[in-house]
Amino acid sequence: MIEDDPDFFYDRPLNILMADEILNGNYIEFDRTMEFDIKFFPEGGNLVEGIPSRVAFKAMDETGRGITLKGIIVNESGKTVTDFISRHDGMGSFSHFPEPDRKYYAYVKYEMYEKVFSLPEAIPEGIVMHVNNLKDSTLLVLIKPSENYINSQITMLAITRGIVYLKQKVILNPEGTLVTIPKSLLPNGSCQLTLFDQHHLPLAERLVFVNEHRLPKVTILASSEKLKPRQPMAVDLSLQDPDGRPIENAVFSIAVTDCTHLNKKNEEESIISYLLLSSDLKTYLANSGYYFNHFSKEVKVHLDLVMLTHGWRRYTWKNVTDDNPGDQEKAQKTGFHIEGTAYKENTLDPLVNGTITFLSMDDHFPGIWMTSTNGTGQFSLRAGMFPESTKIISKSINRSGRRVNTDILFKKNEPYSSVQKEYQKFPIRIDKNINGYLAFCHQKAYEDSIYNFDETVLLSEIMVKGEKYFRTNYGKPDYRLEVTEEMANFQDIFQMMKGRIAGLRISGSGINTQVQIRGNSNFTVEKTPMFILDGVPLNNPIPESLTGGEGKAQIYAGGDLASMPLSITAVGSSIDRNSLNAILLSLQPSEIEKIDVLKTMGSSSNGFGYRGHNGVIVIYTKLGSGKLEKRRTLGYEEIRLPGYSLIKEFYHPDYSKENVDHIKPDHRITVYWHPLMTTDAKGRAEVKFYNSDNATRLQIEINGITRTGQPFHTLGTIGMK
Repeated sequence: MIEDDPDFFYDRPLNILMADEILNGNYIEFDRTMEFDIKFFPEGGNLVEGIPSRVAFKAMDETGRGITLKGIIVNESGKTVTDFISRHDGMGSFSHFPEPDRKYYAYVKYEMYEKVFSLPEAIPEGIVMHVNNLKDSTLLVLIKPSENYINSQITMLAITRGIVYLKQKVILNPEGTLVTIPKSLLPNGSCQLTLFDQHHLPLAERLVFVNEHRLPKVTILASSEKLKPRQPMAVDLSLQDPDGRPIENAVFSIAVTDCTHLNKKNEEESIISYLLLSSDLKTYLANSGYYFNHFSKEVKVHLDLVMLTHGWRRYTWKNVTDDNPGDQEKAQKTGFHIEGTAYKENTLDPLVNGTITFLSMDDHFPGIWMTSTNGTGQFSLRAGMFPESTKIISKSINRSGRRVNTDILFKKNEPYSSVQKEYQKFPIRIDKNINGYLAFCHQKAYEDSIYNFDETVLLSEIMVKGEKYFRTNYGKPDYRLEVTEEMANFQDIFQMMKGRIAGLRISGSGINTQVQIRGNSNFTVEKTPMFILDGVPLNNPIPESLTGGEGKAQIYAGGDLASMPLSITAVGSSIDRNSLNAILLSLQPSEIEKIDVLKTMGSSSNGFGYRGHNGVIVIYTKLGSGKLEKRRTLGYEEIRLPGYSLIKEFYHPDYSKENVDHIKPDHRITVYWHPLMTTDAKGRAEVKFYNSDNATRLQIEINGITRTGQPFHTLGTIGMK
């Protein structure tokens, strides 16, 4: 599992509905008579007896959506002390003066229903913090103490995204202390104001939002405003900072959709509202884009209510309240953290102080990792990123240096947060406009099925007679060795091949075996042919991403040396012969189905380029053909580790080239999508694509981030209304 705070992982609950049920009206309607709830949030965290405070509230129906209601606050004697009404999305606030030893209640009316709720009880001693965030350039923080805190010194911290931007000592006056914070000291986003006593214990906490409206600006220019079916389109994007300077090397995604069926609103969430606002809140915030597309005083008030009611994430205060907070940036961690325990085969005896080597057999994600076990057989290592079901060969050596068979029990390996969250299940409001979209999707699926040329037809039993032909994915081999039952009794693959394949010379034994195909005319020192096992090249040259261009691969030792990089030298920018032989020796002859040999001269091994200049030996195992479930030899084991799913390229047609698929109707709703693009030195980027058959108006959405971490977003349309 990747180690990090689970709060830093992106997660989102999704409602999954059956399209047929929605089209037929068989879905759960929103019940207008269901229950409602209201929660109260004293500003700063607590009500304190004898000190005026501000109390925010959030009113919701059973689906969690904000509702408009009103009510009164009464004391335990039934006397009304104030009233309140929700102002925006079920949120509002009121002033409250809690008297000592008094309890207070809220009588709330929502449509025809009335309920009574208890207010949070006031504590006898403490500090009340009130923040005025309505001014453009400053934050005003008023701190009022109870009697026992008067004239004491406290510390105020202002933290954004885990980094301390302000640390200030404050002396508390009897009438209250006003602290002015210039907003220019703080970055855009959610800022956490916290007051600490002299023992670094938090006394009050408040979340505020700083928005200087100095974000990058995106401009979109399309090649045509009048759209035609399958018309080639070009969209130019220009990115500038608030002062009009171009921003280069900014990364962004682009989505182009048919407005008739998908039409996003500016009030919906974007990368700006998520990174700067939603990600710092504990609860779901509807229409978060609303707070970034309007700049009136009313919107400021509404955004401040969000800060008061939706909560925030707490940080580890001990690390940030020291006199020398130090670097707050976390070291970047990439890759999977693999942990497990190694046992001696078929026992519960751990492999004590042993060594385990893992070798990836994936052509695109090669890697070698070493780790050592502790006194209980446990190991730990950080591997790189690899795709799902990656094939790994492991080699186990005990503390005496001998190979041993082991059973390895891995801890669950996940590339995402393993924290399970419980989401409430509510009846769902269905947008009636979705019916047209779903009907269109049904029609599109029907048309696609008519033109689906990939559909197969099941034929009756037929018999095909012909001469056996050795043609494979690698071309016709120069020689094929079919492994018989007699050959399966050999000790290893080298002994099995020796003397049975014409032109193949094998010398030495065990790990020091040398293999060469006679007849190749290359003049390199290294004569070892390229080996391919079940489609995976074993001695494929290591990419520069692993070697750094120096012919060295980085591996990491586990256990107490988990962070210490080691190096192994790769022969000829490939894995060394001993490592290759170790893999081949792990193959049992009884588990090999056949072996193909492709020479360099006059054979299709030339198609491998430089990799096949010494010839190619292709090994097919019964495991690879599905005839065997597990392969095992002394000290070696084949395992598979779950990893990331590989990214598939988004399909968009190219109508400039003839293709039989182009006779299909083109009713794409998402006309174009690209997840990762970059601006050039002039802050520009160009996107080209073809329109669909029926889109007359397209919506373009851009979400991106600059090299300095500034998010940007725009939502525009092209075409005639």
